[in-house]
Amino acid sequence: EMLRSLVGSEMCIRDRITYVQKRKMSKESLDRLESLPELFKERLYFEHKFGYLKELLIADDGSSYKSKVKIEDKFEVVDDTDVAGYNKIEKTTKHVQSTFYKRNEDNLLLLEKGTSDNVNVIKEKLHTFNWTLTKEKKEINGNVCYKAYTKDFKGRKVSAWYNPEIKIKNGPLEYGGLPGLIVELSTKSFNIKLKNLKILEENTSIIEFPSTLNAITFIAYDKKYNRKKGGLGMYKRKTTTTERSGY
Repeated sequence: EMLRSLVGSEMCIRDRITYVQKRKMSKESLDRLESLPELFKERLYFEHKFGYLKELLIADDGSSYKSKVKIEDKFEVVDDTDVAGYNKIEKTTKHVQSTFYKRNEDNLLLLEKGTSDNVNVIKEKLHTFNWTLTKEKKEINGNVCYKAYTKDFKGRKVSAWYNPEIKIKNGPLEYGGLPGLIVELSTKSFNIKLKNLKILEENTSIIEFPSTLNAITFIAYDKKYNRKKGGLGMYKRKTTTTERSGY
């Protein structure tokens, strides 16, 4: 266990599943975009309107869920006008990348979260979601899927559509545990839809799980960055770098 914590671990990939993840934004949130620095506004709007491709990689004893394409930081010199209470306009936008790892062997959820120069590993026990299965069904990509709902760790409603014909009890973000693959997921922050599924004939790739030696809890992470509820996922602190939550 200590060796795994020091160097992480690896597992061969069995399934490769692609989703489109879009950020939910109310009219009020969209209106507030106008008060934000241009690059930050551009990135949030793109995520809301078009979404980013995410990839769920599944191995025999775990999985990872991350951006399919690396989103590069953007740099731009802007004016010095005060915006949204900040004393200094941001000159860069650093994209906060989030990768979710589910490690079944020791029932761990690992979240690797941070910018290109500041990454944190958050470690918690995998949560067992109490799903309510319904008889409501609809056709998605030619397959009959069924609706289920649960609550997230803050008690907010989460709904999902799953395909019982695909015997993969997994899904985007930290979610899973339904009697079939989650093909659509709706949380407070995101709408996520399946784009394609590829079952690999050979295990030619691996999932590299991060080391947990310096891992912290979600509570410790929130305290570290003085995160507060609400808003656009912005950290409530003055900074010369625009950061936003990736999940």
